[in-house]
Amino acid sequence: MIGAERDPLLDAAMETVKFEGRFDQDGNLAIYKLPDGDGGGSYEIAGINDKYHPKEFERISSLPPKDRAQEAARYIRDYTSPLVSQLPKIMQAFTQDLAFNRGMGGATRFIQRGLNALGIKVDVDGKIGPKTLKAIDSVHPRALM
Repeated sequence: MIGAERDPLLDAAMETVKFEGRFDQDGNLAIYKLPDGDGGGSYEIAGINDKYHPKEFERISSLPPKDRAQEAARYIRDYTSPLVSQLPKIMQAFTQDLAFNRGMGGATRFIQRGLNALGIKVDVDGKIGPKTLKAIDSVHPRALM
Protein backbone atom coordinates (compact mmCIF):
# COMPACT_ATOMS: atom_id res chain seq x y z
CA MET A 1 0.00 0.00 0.00
CA ILE A 2 1.47 3.30 -1.07
CA GLY A 3 1.45 5.89 1.67
CA ALA A 4 0.26 3.43 4.32
CA GLU A 5 1.73 4.05 7.74
CA ARG A 6 3.84 1.19 9.08
CA ASP A 7 2.87 -0.37 12.37
CA PRO A 8 5.99 -0.08 14.58
CA LEU A 9 4.66 -2.69 17.00
CA LEU A 10 4.18 -5.17 14.18
CA ASP A 11 7.69 -4.40 12.95
CA ALA A 12 9.03 -4.96 16.47
CA ALA A 13 7.07 -8.21 16.74
CA MET A 14 8.62 -9.39 13.47
CA GLU A 15 12.05 -8.79 15.04
CA THR A 16 10.97 -11.01 17.94
CA VAL A 17 9.87 -13.66 15.43
CA LYS A 18 13.27 -13.48 13.71
CA PHE A 19 15.08 -13.76 17.04
CA GLU A 20 12.90 -16.50 18.54
CA GLY A 21 12.16 -18.48 15.40
CA ARG A 22 13.91 -21.11 13.41
CA PHE A 23 13.65 -21.06 9.66
CA ASP A 24 13.69 -23.81 7.03
CA GLN A 25 15.95 -23.83 3.97
CA ASP A 26 13.39 -21.75 2.07
CA GLY A 27 13.37 -19.04 4.75
CA ASN A 28 9.95 -19.97 6.15
CA LEU A 29 9.22 -20.06 9.86
CA ALA A 30 9.56 -23.66 11.05
CA ILE A 31 7.87 -25.66 13.78
CA TYR A 32 10.42 -27.28 16.08
CA LYS A 33 10.50 -29.75 18.93
CA LEU A 34 11.55 -28.34 22.27
CA PRO A 35 14.15 -30.17 24.34
CA ASP A 36 12.89 -32.39 27.15
CA GLY A 37 12.43 -30.38 30.34
CA ASP A 38 12.14 -27.06 28.48
CA GLY A 39 8.97 -26.13 30.39
CA GLY A 40 7.25 -24.61 27.35
CA GLY A 41 5.61 -27.77 26.13
CA SER A 42 6.66 -30.05 23.30
CA TYR A 43 6.67 -27.84 20.20
CA GLU A 44 7.19 -24.19 19.39
CA ILE A 45 7.06 -21.75 16.52
CA ALA A 46 8.90 -18.44 17.15
CA GLY A 47 8.39 -18.69 20.90
CA ILE A 48 4.69 -19.53 20.54
CA ASN A 49 4.53 -22.90 22.20
CA ASP A 50 1.91 -25.58 22.60
CA LYS A 51 1.81 -25.22 26.40
CA TYR A 52 1.23 -21.51 27.03
CA HIS A 53 -0.27 -20.51 23.66
CA PRO A 54 -1.95 -23.75 22.48
CA LYS A 55 -4.68 -22.25 20.27
CA GLU A 56 -2.33 -19.85 18.51
CA PHE A 57 0.34 -22.51 18.18
CA GLU A 58 -2.18 -24.78 16.48
CA ARG A 59 -3.53 -22.00 14.25
CA ILE A 60 -0.14 -20.70 13.12
CA SER A 61 1.27 -24.20 12.69
CA SER A 62 -1.60 -25.10 10.36
CA LEU A 63 -0.87 -22.18 8.02
CA PRO A 64 1.18 -22.53 4.85
CA PRO A 65 4.84 -22.05 5.85
CA LYS A 66 5.13 -18.79 3.88
CA ASP A 67 2.37 -17.19 6.02
CA ARG A 68 3.57 -18.22 9.48
CA ALA A 69 6.02 -15.41 10.26
CA GLN A 70 3.53 -12.60 9.58
CA GLU A 71 0.81 -14.30 11.63
CA ALA A 72 3.23 -15.01 14.49
CA ALA A 73 4.20 -11.32 14.51
CA ARG A 74 0.54 -10.27 14.57
CA TYR A 75 -0.12 -12.58 17.51
CA ILE A 76 2.88 -11.25 19.45
CA ARG A 77 1.76 -7.66 18.79
CA ASP A 78 -1.81 -8.35 19.88
CA TYR A 79 -0.80 -10.44 22.90
CA THR A 80 1.49 -7.74 24.28
CA SER A 81 -0.52 -4.65 23.35
CA PRO A 82 -2.48 -4.31 26.64
CA LEU A 83 0.81 -3.39 28.32
CA VAL A 84 2.88 -2.00 25.46
CA SER A 85 0.27 0.42 24.14
CA GLN A 86 0.30 2.31 27.46
CA LEU A 87 4.02 3.07 27.36
CA PRO A 88 6.07 5.80 25.71
CA LYS A 89 6.86 4.92 22.08
CA ILE A 90 10.57 4.71 22.77
CA MET A 91 9.94 1.84 25.23
CA GLN A 92 7.41 -0.11 23.20
CA ALA A 93 9.61 -2.44 21.13
CA PHE A 94 11.82 -3.26 24.13
CA THR A 95 8.83 -3.94 26.35
CA GLN A 96 7.03 -5.94 23.68
CA ASP A 97 9.81 -8.51 23.52
CA LEU A 98 10.11 -8.50 27.31
CA ALA A 99 6.35 -9.00 27.76
CA PHE A 100 6.21 -11.80 25.22
CA ASN A 101 9.02 -13.69 26.94
CA ARG A 102 8.15 -12.93 30.58
CA GLY A 103 4.41 -12.33 30.38
CA MET A 104 2.68 -9.04 31.17
CA GLY A 105 3.20 -9.30 34.93
CA GLY A 106 6.84 -10.30 34.58
CA ALA A 107 7.57 -7.42 32.22
CA THR A 108 5.77 -4.97 34.50
CA ARG A 109 7.72 -6.20 37.54
CA PHE A 110 10.94 -5.77 35.55
CA ILE A 111 9.98 -2.15 34.78
CA GLN A 112 8.93 -1.54 38.39
CA ARG A 113 12.27 -2.87 39.66
CA GLY A 114 13.98 -0.54 37.20
CA LEU A 115 12.02 2.41 38.50
CA ASN A 116 13.03 1.55 42.06
CA ALA A 117 16.67 1.26 40.97
CA LEU A 118 16.37 4.80 39.56
CA GLY A 119 15.07 6.04 42.94
CA ILE A 120 11.38 6.16 42.00
CA LYS A 121 9.62 4.06 44.62
CA VAL A 122 6.74 1.98 43.29
CA ASP A 123 5.32 -1.33 44.44
CA VAL A 124 6.70 -4.29 42.51
CA ASP A 125 3.33 -5.96 42.03
CA GLY A 126 3.27 -6.67 38.29
CA LYS A 127 0.32 -4.32 37.71
CA ILE A 128 0.55 -1.43 35.25
CA GLY A 129 -1.57 1.05 37.14
CA PRO A 130 -1.62 4.85 37.33
CA LYS A 131 1.26 5.05 39.85
CA THR A 132 3.57 2.96 37.70
CA LEU A 133 2.62 4.89 34.56
CA LYS A 134 3.21 8.23 36.32
CA ALA A 135 6.57 6.96 37.55
CA ILE A 136 7.54 5.87 34.01
CA ASP A 137 6.69 9.36 32.75
CA SER A 138 8.98 10.88 35.39
CA VAL A 139 12.19 9.20 34.18
CA HIS A 140 14.12 9.09 30.93
CA PRO A 141 12.92 5.98 29.09
CA ARG A 142 16.42 5.00 27.98
CA ALA A 143 17.64 5.06 31.59
CA LEU A 144 14.73 2.82 32.57
CA MET A 145 15.35 0.36 29.73
